[in-house]
Amino acid sequence: MKKKYLQTRLLGAQSKRKKSNSTSEITQNSNKRTAFYEEDQENLYKLVQDKATSGKQGLGIKDRPRKIAGVRFQGTKTSFSDSEREESESEDDHSLKKQKIDDVTESKVKLKKLCRKLLSQVPEKSLKLKKLKALIDENSSIFSNFSSKKDSLEFLRQKVINIIILKRI
Repeated sequence: MKKKYLQTRLLGAQSKRKKSNSTSEITQNSNKRTAFYEEDQENLYKLVQDKATSGKQGLGIKDRPRKIAGVRFQGTKTSFSDSEREESESEDDHSLKKQKIDDVTESKVKLKKLCRKLLSQVPEKSLKLKKLKALIDENSSIFSNFSSKKDSLEFLRQKVINIIILKRI
C-alpha cells in the first residue's frame, strides 16, 4: 500500500491551470480576426451613453423648480402691472382694520359707561356677573358679536376686573 501525500494550499489561494500542449492552438486563434457583433456594439453604445449623460438634466426636469439646499424652491412671480391694484387693495385693508379698531375702542368705552350707569341704579351698587350681563344685553347689543354666552361672560369679567383695578390706582 502506497501512501501519497496531497498537496495543500494556503487559504484564499487560487488554483492554477497547468499548461498543456494546446498553447500553440490558442496563439493561432488569437491572431485571427474576430467579428464585431451587433450585440457588442449595442452594449458599447449603452455604456458610453450612460457615462455621458450621468448628472445631466433630462427631458422634463427643466420645467420643475430648482433644488436649493436640498429643497425645491417655489418662488412667486411678481408682475409690475398689478402693483397699482395691490396698493389700492392694501389701502382698503388698512382702512378696514382701522375701522375695526375704532369699533372695539368705542365698545370698550360704551361698556365701561354702561356698567357704571347700571351699577349706580342698583341700591347696593354691586351685581352678580350674570345679572350685570343680562342688564347689559337689555340696554345694548355689545355682546351680539360673541359666538357663545361663555365667551361674552368671560369678556365682561375681564372688563369688570380691569375697571376695578383702574379705579383703585
